[in-house]
Amino acid sequence: MYKFSKYNHYGRLDSGDILLYNVFSSSVALLSVEEFERLRNESRPALKTVDLFKTAASQGFVVPSDEDETAKLLALRHSNNFNDRRAAFQILPTTGCNARCFYCYEQDFSPCTMTRETADAVVSFILDYCETMEEVTIAWFGGEPFTCEKTMAYISSKLIPAFDQRGTRYFANVITNAALISQNNIENIVRDYRISSVQITLDGHGEEHLKRKNYIDRNVSYEQIIEAISLLTNKGVQVLVRINADRNNLDSCMEAIRDLALSGADQEFLWPYVAPLYSDKNASHCIPKSELNAVFARAYKTLIDFGFIRSVDGLPMNFANATCCAKMLNNFVIAPNGDISKCEHLLNVEDEVIGNVSTGLRFNAAFARWTSTDIPDKCLECGYLPICQAGCAAAEHRGFGYGRCAHIAFIHDAVITAANYLLKKGGEQHDGLAQEQRSFQ
Repeated sequence: MYKFSKYNHYGRLDSGDILLYNVFSSSVALLSVEEFERLRNESRPALKTVDLFKTAASQGFVVPSDEDETAKLLALRHSNNFNDRRAAFQILPTTGCNARCFYCYEQDFSPCTMTRETADAVVSFILDYCETMEEVTIAWFGGEPFTCEKTMAYISSKLIPAFDQRGTRYFANVITNAALISQNNIENIVRDYRISSVQITLDGHGEEHLKRKNYIDRNVSYEQIIEAISLLTNKGVQVLVRINADRNNLDSCMEAIRDLALSGADQEFLWPYVAPLYSDKNASHCIPKSELNAVFARAYKTLIDFGFIRSVDGLPMNFANATCCAKMLNNFVIAPNGDISKCEHLLNVEDEVIGNVSTGLRFNAAFARWTSTDIPDKCLECGYLPICQAGCAAAEHRGFGYGRCAHIAFIHDAVITAANYLLKKGGEQHDGLAQEQRSFQ
């Protein structure tokens, strides 16, 4: 006996077939209308449809009738959030920045830069906390972290040898505007800081990007940022380019995608994606829910045309066995003054501090709230829970974006439109990754 998965999403293509995708199993299928209706409406397969149901069950499109899919998902979520073998630390060497983005939530923060004394305390805190960990991730953030590259270098020089000696796996990534990445420090980034993943934001093409970034150094050029992206990818660093789109820069964002395609960057390591620009007040320039499908249909078409999406499962329909970093027990944000919190969006909220690198952690109300396993009822019933993992509590708290919900919950029509366009162009249905089964152990 089977039932149609609650995490299935589907739409009719111009060919008449049904595109079916499951956001828990990450599987994608093209089905005839008859096959689709059988899977959706029949609980017990007939003899002639046994093979269809067996395949559908192996891909998660149908599940045993007594399976509680939400409980299974939450068990995986809890296992991930309370994993005691790995830890992650988001370190802010400064809240100062060389750019002045008009939408930045840190614009009201008082600039603060980490001292050598605090850096030593950061090293000691992390090494002590991770004494029994098998894996550690350091995420550099700011402000602009590369304005304090000496602090990045110093902390890295202490942590990496210590973890190597212990046999602890060490990973590092950075969120940066890339204005300070060049031939002068690329080797340090890869070799000395062991940064393997970088997130860079583009706010459009050329002058539009520069206007929005509003760099303090007027000599910074858009071409310089594109060159930094190429430098990183050509060193084998995975570069995620977040293209911030709002109502006023859509055309420019599409041009930025073209620029990336023509930049000479190694596309194996380059992943541009479009994201709606948020602000605390959700001002009129922000994209409302009602316009998201049109915006993302255009964005996906452009990404397809320039070769960044080559298969249907390259569209946003994949299970994320992760959650908001703040919800993970062993994930911490370390401010330049050494204060520890769970969410970088709430660094300026006194009640969110859960300790200091010099004095240690305290399991106060904020710590308890962030590590609670409670999930809103609306999330438990939502068919996008495997992707958004109950969304962003900070967005709900501060009132930016679409509240707790991720924009993915509102762009189903754009996904179907993009899949239809890609298949017409001769794109592949699968790239192999979507067929990987996520077993529950």
